[in-house]
Amino acid sequence: MSLPFLFSWNPLGEHLDLGVALGSTAVALIGIVMAWIRYRSIERLDQIRDVPLLTLDQLYHTLIVNPFLKFADFCTWVDRVIVDGIVNASAKSQVILAHLLGWLDRYVVDGIPTGTAYVVGTVGKVTRRFQGGQVQSYIVATMLGLAALLIWWTW
Repeated sequence: MSLPFLFSWNPLGEHLDLGVALGSTAVALIGIVMAWIRYRSIERLDQIRDVPLLTLDQLYHTLIVNPFLKFADFCTWVDRVIVDGIVNASAKSQVILAHLLGWLDRYVVDGIPTGTAYVVGTVGKVTRRFQGGQVQSYIVATMLGLAALLIWWTW
């Protein structure tokens, strides 16, 4: 059974992937260079065991784990300093605004009707003494008020 559309013996045929070819060549060259660096000082084959070997775990930690840990530390710093700073500043500003609006509501919005009621009540308490049901006291109060107005206008 032949599957010519999946496999071809021609290395320059239509199935050549340049990325795969260059990538595999680069990996092979890196392996050759690493082996040369490791074994260049060995004069005899029985000395191979004494050469320290960069293990796959050390390479994994150096190339992958440590950069990700540093990136995670950076993300933690961004979260604690920048994001939490923005959230805390927003919360503090909202609390300050709520206190300001509460003060305005208590003393301005509720204060105007309360103040008006207090003034009306006080005037009522003061004028209650003048209303005794005697017409003579009303006439005297009117004359005193008219005299006060005349003096004030002519002064």
